[in-house]
Amino acid sequence: MAVNVAAGKSITGHALVPTNEILREITRGGVAGLIAGILVAGVGGRVVMRLAALLVPDSVGAFTENGNRIGDITLGGTFALILFVGLFVGVGGGTVWVTLRPWLPESAGLRALISIPIAIALGTKGLVDGANPDFSVLGGSTVVVASLVTLVALYGPILVLAEGWLDGRLPHAAVGDRGVIGGYGDVTLLGVVIGLMVVVPAYLGPEDLRPAGLALLVVGVATLASWRSRVVGRALPGWIPPVARLAIVSAVIVGCAVAIGEVTKAIGRA
Repeated sequence: MAVNVAAGKSITGHALVPTNEILREITRGGVAGLIAGILVAGVGGRVVMRLAALLVPDSVGAFTENGNRIGDITLGGTFALILFVGLFVGVGGGTVWVTLRPWLPESAGLRALISIPIAIALGTKGLVDGANPDFSVLGGSTVVVASLVTLVALYGPILVLAEGWLDGRLPHAAVGDRGVIGGYGDVTLLGVVIGLMVVVPAYLGPEDLRPAGLALLVVGVATLASWRSRVVGRALPGWIPPVARLAIVSAVIVGCAVAIGEVTKAIGRA
């Protein structure tokens, strides 16, 4: 029998606390984002760098802005890409996902499909910066730029798959499960810190992304309201879900416009 959170019962009959369930959901989304970041930005980023060397032979031997040499596949470089870029993208993306997740469809298939434009809108500028001189070195290769956008798009579905996998493995914390609750609490606290130090400046800092950042802020407030309603056991006001979903749509529209601009500038550096 599936978990019945509303009734406060678990599969084993132990009482479930709404706060603990929320912490579990935050942990599930955050860790799923981390997994997706390592696979997409880390491993996938290395594949795209190798592809760039094959497509643009003249770029082999040149150094990228972050100090990597195009064409070189080294253990240290791969480890650094996975550790720093993958973790950064993963944790940041997971933090955003936790905010958006309550307002997305319950169907994993629909959620994965919707996650593609969300990932492109909110993540493209992180990998495709039209002002980056690396795209001049690469001759503004359309295929390379398209590969980077494809990587960003894959982040969403991979995160959804990872989240589904984790959902069947992360325990539901009962009242006395202090170790599990503490672990979920630590992950949540880390997410709050990263959100304030990394995610908020990333979207509210750049002028072009600021409208999307403000829309995400609205979604965040709505998500906090939904969590509070679960904790106190009261129904969520009916106007909050449509406002949250409208804010997500607004953020995606703004983000896609920014992404198109960055892609155009990157290709234009040929």
